Amino acid sequence: MKLLKAESEGFIEIFFPSLRNPVFMDDIKPLYLERGDDDITFLWNMEREEILNMAFEKYLDPLVQAHVRSKLTSEAVEWVATKAALVLEEKLLAGPLPSLHGDADDEDDRNVLVLNWVWPHPCPHTFLLL
Repeated sequence: MKLLKAESEGFIEIFFPSLRNPVFMDDIKPLYLERGDDDITFLWNMEREEILNMAFEKYLDPLVQAHVRSKLTSEAVEWVATKAALVLEEKLLAGPLPSLHGDADDEDDRNVLVLNWVWPHPCPHTFLLL
């Protein structure tokens, strides 16, 4: 999340590697190029290679980069929300305060503390001791 914020503010620039690395392209080219030794096949294969490079440069690379960025952003937001929910749940599941008199088994000696807070405008705190 901090990286995305820094990128949006112009402090850093995030780059994703291109799909057009030599190993990947060597695996893809045989799927699109014709086999043959004549001049026409060679010229058509050059055209096919140019179209393949253009497809990666103009369409596939930006599409993959947008998908990866979106996926990483949604996973980061989900992670932050999960951590915040766990912290909130931990606070909500906290046990009652121990008795101020030392003996928590006696029902008559239990104290109850009520705190009233109106958000976003704080009002004077209301305490009620029973």
